Parts: sequence; structure tokens; C-alpha cells
Amino acid sequence: MGYGELEFTSSTAGDGLIEFEVPIVYGRDGMPKRILVVASASKYGDYFAGSSGSTMWLDDLELVYE
Repeated sequence: MGYGELEFTSSTAGDGLIEFEVPIVYGRDGMPKRILVVASASKYGDYFAGSSGSTMWLDDLELVYE
């Protein structure tokens, strides 16, 4: 099993895109057989406890897995 997290602390300016990488730390079991990606518009939004006024746009998201 592996885990990685990236938290943005501000929004992007205008129509700008941000290129980012999320480093994954693997446990003793090595590489997993499945991948789950979770994105939320506010902190703890994946637990349904975030802000109701947040908006998130994902565009051109690419998952590269080697």
C-alpha cells in the first residue's frame, strides 16, 4: 500500500494551471495492484465535512504510473 497527499493553500490566478506531482510513499508490501485518487474542494471534503461554498475545477489531469 502507498500514500501521497498534496494540499493547495491558495487558488490559481486567472485561467492558470498548476503542474504538480504527488510523491507516493510505499509500505512494506511494495507496489499496489489498484489506484484510488480522491480530490476534494476543501480540506476534509472527502469526509463530507468541508465548506459548502468551495468550488474545484480539475482539467487535464493525467495519472502517470510506472
